[in-house]
Amino acid sequence: MTEHVKKRQKLEHTNGKTKAASKSSSKPAASHEVQPQADTSQAHQSARGSVYIDEEQLFSSSSVDVHRAGSKEKQRTWPDTLFTRPHSLVELENVFRPDLIDQVEQQLRTELKYTHNESDLFSYHGTADLASADLVKSESPLGKLRDALYSPAFVQLVEGLLGVELDHTARPDLSSHIYKTGDHLHSHDDNIKAADQSMSGRRVAFILYLVDTEWDNGGDLVFHTDRSYEPRDCKDDQLVCKPRRGKIAFFEVTATSYHEVTEVLDSEKGRLSISGWYHGSLDCRLALRGFTPMWTKDQDLQLINPTYLDTNSQAQIREQFAEESSVELRSFLTDEALEQLISTGPPTTMLGPPYLRRFASASAESNIVGRLLQSSAFHRWVTDVTGLPLAQSHRTMPRCFLPGDYTLLHDEGHDPQGLDIVFTWHRQPVEWQPEWGGTLHYLDGEPEEGDNSELLTLVPHHNSLALVLRTTGTYKFVKRVKAHTAGPAFSERLDVESVYVLPRSYYDENGDSEASEEAH
Repeated sequence: MTEHVKKRQKLEHTNGKTKAASKSSSKPAASHEVQPQADTSQAHQSARGSVYIDEEQLFSSSSVDVHRAGSKEKQRTWPDTLFTRPHSLVELENVFRPDLIDQVEQQLRTELKYTHNESDLFSYHGTADLASADLVKSESPLGKLRDALYSPAFVQLVEGLLGVELDHTARPDLSSHIYKTGDHLHSHDDNIKAADQSMSGRRVAFILYLVDTEWDNGGDLVFHTDRSYEPRDCKDDQLVCKPRRGKIAFFEVTATSYHEVTEVLDSEKGRLSISGWYHGSLDCRLALRGFTPMWTKDQDLQLINPTYLDTNSQAQIREQFAEESSVELRSFLTDEALEQLISTGPPTTMLGPPYLRRFASASAESNIVGRLLQSSAFHRWVTDVTGLPLAQSHRTMPRCFLPGDYTLLHDEGHDPQGLDIVFTWHRQPVEWQPEWGGTLHYLDGEPEEGDNSELLTLVPHHNSLALVLRTTGTYKFVKRVKAHTAGPAFSERLDVESVYVLPRSYYDENGDSEASEEAH
């Protein structure tokens, strides 16, 4: 329930000093918003004030509203807003002079080099560290903006708005990014993982938007939450900050401030911004949530293309698998079985949390492939074609990836080492294009180290089964499905994924002590 606006304060920031004079007033919700029921037992404050920070007049003299709001039942955007729950977020409009914004944009677009960066987590174009005096001179428009953002007066303003104590002497920590068509940043935590509370690190994040005036091409800053203010599921309970030219947004980096940048749609110039952090003493540590795999039971092989039941074919499959540790079997189901599968419909239950994954799921029993992959007959078949001593236990999950869905490399998201079995199909036969996203990637190396080499990429072909042996040091993710596929009928990436665990004896015999401990 949202708190009703009770008070308004006049705040004037002059040379870093704050003056306050309170007076009673009430402020209605904006006309395009749904007015929440007021809780008159509590109050929050609205502050209106002219912002002047230094003598160079870098800041706009126009007033800036700050509304404090409580928890929200549904997705809403509130212009010029300070949210206190579920996340501390401030959005301020027109803080800097429009001519300074124009000059900074011109300098960014003409003088700085942007490099494309892409991984399972993100795709964007970014600059080097803008704190460098060699890269950005203090007398330039960008230098003046940078110095103003980290001036004692402005840092004090941020502290007052968010109630966070910051280090006024910390080195600036900021850069610029352009999100072009298809670029995005998945849900993440800004790496606040300090065990020692006395350590200094990122305490407040900010972003200054330099988009076109009429921007409406995605790239929203979105916070995921649920009723307990934990980022457990991909629901509609989201806090959304829309890009707007000249807007600057701040949010406190906490254990639950998982956030993402949604995919940018058609845009000639891209979503240009400057983002960074204010540092301070870390007083929180992430409490990551695990998720429960689904382990299930039995069925038979009547659905499989008879070709793959032939002993000669199985010998060829086994030989290829022994050489490459993976094999892909096209036209895996019979036509009748495929028709029955398509008629079932896709999974619809959204599964998160968004810092690990986002897709719709269903129970293994919900379609014929799920029941097949968990059957003892299929266990015998896959043991024959791979030659692996597979344990009977496995998990099976039907999944549906729509545009914007993905899985991420994350410590909390690793499946146990073993044999991955992934069956992919589409409700209409289509030759899936890699540029649509939705590809399954296998990497060699720790996700946190950032120096992974790609071992295998699987395109989600129609009616195809992939078998991949995944051992210690091998990690996987499904790349985000892009918004621009071949149309609504082809925008679903459907699969059933199963994981068969290998017994500890297998790893002991192959000298993999780390996997052996995991299998124990």
